[in-house]
Parts: sequence; structure tokens; C-alpha cells
Amino acid sequence: MQTLSRAALLLPVLLAACGDKDEDTAAECTVSTASAGVDAAGILGGAITLDGSASTVCAAYRDAGSASYEWTFERVPVESRLTDAAFSADGGPDAVTTSFTPDVVGEYVVGLTITDPSGTSAADLVVISVESGNAAPVADCGENLGARVEERVELDGSASSDPEGSPLSYSWSLAVAPDCSELETTDVYNAETATPSFAADCGGLYLMSLVVSDGANWSAPDYCSVNVADGNRLPEADAGESVELPFCTDNPLQLNGWGSYDLDGDAITYQWSVVGVPAGSTVSEASFNDTTSAEPLVTWDLAGTYTFELQVHDGTIWSAPDVVTLVIADESTNTTPVANAGSDQRLEAVGDCASSSYVWTCGDCPEASTLLDGGATYDPDGDPLTYQWTADLASVSFSNDHSAVTDIVFPAQPSEFGVANTIEAQATLTARDCVDADADTITVTYTCTGEYLGE
Repeated sequence: MQTLSRAALLLPVLLAACGDKDEDTAAECTVSTASAGVDAAGILGGAITLDGSASTVCAAYRDAGSASYEWTFERVPVESRLTDAAFSADGGPDAVTTSFTPDVVGEYVVGLTITDPSGTSAADLVVISVESGNAAPVADCGENLGARVEERVELDGSASSDPEGSPLSYSWSLAVAPDCSELETTDVYNAETATPSFAADCGGLYLMSLVVSDGANWSAPDYCSVNVADGNRLPEADAGESVELPFCTDNPLQLNGWGSYDLDGDAITYQWSVVGVPAGSTVSEASFNDTTSAEPLVTWDLAGTYTFELQVHDGTIWSAPDVVTLVIADESTNTTPVANAGSDQRLEAVGDCASSSYVWTCGDCPEASTLLDGGATYDPDGDPLTYQWTADLASVSFSNDHSAVTDIVFPAQPSEFGVANTIEAQATLTARDCVDADADTITVTYTCTGEYLGE
């Protein structure tokens, strides 16, 4: 009979004891431990899932929900542009489980830390090795187009792409043509390039198809339409965007029809008219400076809703009308501007004095000026403002009393030897929008002292 050693007999007991100790340690631990999972491999363009569920979170923090996870990129390949924002929106960088999609081949080192009331754990790192996969490319045949019969149409599939960056080959085809057309795919010129062309033989809707290949896989087809007219097409009027404006908005207002165009590239002319005005308003076509301008000025008279209409003409036919609505707020909604004249200012000047028979004779202190800055003045509505500087001393002047920033100028003053004569002027800045005004006053002190300046 085989005799077991004492160590062998005690091993199960010791293991059980160690297991109990580990459980107690997990329950009573004071610092959580992060586990980012095991190193893995992925394919370029495929999502990589990261799982931190093997981390140890102290029971007290787990139960209280006070432990948080944070995934970060510790290192990415040189050509990668990924940041922590690339972690999936449904998981994100602060979830137990998250994912990201690599953008280049190489090694991505991702770190996981856990923060709880005791502090932040050491980072646990996982290495994801990304290899080139073989995902299908994506075809992009460009925008829908318009053309006329016999006009060459240029197609553009250069926005097509391959997840691995492989070079692409192109295959265009004519998927649908009008019943009147006799065109076939063979009539598409350079159909195996990114930028083929064709000329429609009759009016109607042509549907073009593009597939691209990376050498191993073909993309799903992408379709774009070409609307071909067999005669002159209507021009398109664009009267601009409808907006709400404060009461102190510009008057006259400027409208903008520059978004109008002609599908055939013909020159267009403009015609504006008035559709609706507020009750009591006298605004009409006569209120325009020029109803045939692309951007006319129109003078308004009352707050309320104004609706203007624009049509354009290509020399043959008029477009459908387009309207723009401008809502001018009532005067009661206007907010008073806030004047700010800046800080109090001080000037000091010296008069040159000379002594004769113990009698001092002093020249005048020269004219002096200092800058006043009301640039912090503003209007809560964004209204244009006018400015006015005034002073309580008639002798002082301003370099520009209608500007937010100006110089205040004190004239020459008589001086006395050893005496500092002080003059104070209260300078007030008044800011006004089209309705309300606000004023702010500062003190400007001018001190004139007589001194012996020597030869």
C-alpha cells in the first residue's frame, strides 16, 4: 500500500484555506485591480472588442456603484489617427466592455484603469495586432446630375474607397435608360476608369451603376441618376433663407438671390415682388431700390412679417417663384445697450519754471491727452450702435466724440512752482441703438505742476 506524505495530506487543506483567503481578500480589498483581457489579433476595418469584466472591483465600491472604468490608447501605429474618442459610442471609453475599429495595420496598445474612492488602479495593458484584411471596397458614383440631349455628361467615381487602401478598378454600366434611348453600356466612354462620360441621345432619366474591385472583392453597386432634358430647362430661383431679425435691424434690408441658377448655364435676370407685409405697412415694389437686382435693398416701416418673392428668367422662360420671409421683432422686445467707458484715467504735465531775484516764473503745462476706451460697450441684441462722448468741462475736447475709442484732450494750463494743480473732468460715453441708450461716466484727472527743468 502506498503511503502518502504529510505534505500531500495537507495540500487540500492548504488549498482550501488559500481559496477562503482569496475570497476574503476580494471582499475586503481597498484597491480595485484592472484586467484588460488577453492580447488578441484583428483585421483592418473590423471592430475589435475589449472586455474588462475580469477586473477585480472591491465589493464595497461595486455595490455602491462608485467604481468607474477608463480605456485609453497607450500606443497606436505611427500612421493611425485614432484617439480615445474612437471607442464605440454604445460602450465608450468608460464602459466595462467597449470596442474600436483600427484604421491602419500595426499594433495597438490599449490600457484599462479603474477609479474608485480609494484611488486609481495601475493600468493593465492589452496588445491588439491588426493585420490587413480583405474587406470589400465601397463604390461611390458621385452626385445626381442634370444635362441636355447630346451634351457630354462627366461622371465621377473617385470618392470610391477600399478599407485596406488597395488600388481600385472601376466598372460603370448603364442600368436604366428612357424608352426613347438606344444607348447601351458600350456607349459609356472610359467605363473602366473613375471618370467616364456619355452623351444622352434623348430626354429622360438615365440611371448609372458603378462597382469597384480591390483585386479580390467587388463592391456592392452604387447608383446615380442623370436627368436629361430635350429642350430648354426651367431656371431655379432662390430668394435666400427666411430669418427672424431684431427691431433694430438694418433699414433698408438687403435681400439675396445669388443662389438662383439656370440648369443649362444660361444667363438669368431677376424680378422681385412683395407678397405680404404687416397690417398698416406701406411697403411695396416702390420700396425697392431695384427690383431687378440679385441683391436689392428694400425699406421697411413696421415690425412684423414681410414676405418677398423672386423669379428668374433665362431669356426664354420664367422660373417657378421662390419666397423668403423676414420677421422683424416688435420694438417692445428691444434690449437696452450696455455702455462701458473704461477705467478712470490720470494725466500729469510739467510747466518749466525759472527763478529771478528769488521770484519764480513758470510757463504753462502743455496740452495733454490720454486714450479713452469704450470698446467693451455692447448690445445684447447685437444691434449696431452709435456713440457720443461728452465732458462736464467745456475746455476739454475729444479727437473723435462719435467713436467708441477716442483721445480726451486737455488744453495748456498755467503752472505754479512746486504746486500740483489738479483738474477733473467727468467723461461720459453714451451708447445708443435705434431705440434705447445707456451711459457710463469715468473721471479723468489732469495734474499740472511747476518745476525747474534746468537749462
